[in-house]
Amino acid sequence: ADPVSGAHLVKRFRQVMPQTDIVELKDVGHFPHFEVPELVLEKFFEFIHANS
Repeated sequence: ADPVSGAHLVKRFRQVMPQTDIVELKDVGHFPHFEVPELVLEKFFEFIHANS
């Protein structure tokens, strides 16, 4: 869990931007691109394919 930009910000994002796609990565901290780069890339490509 990320104490800097974790669940409290996700709740706020959903309030102000209800159409936003939010991907929560369980047990990943503030630097997901370093911690789980394969998963970040997978989610990135899923987003690109779904929106192009």
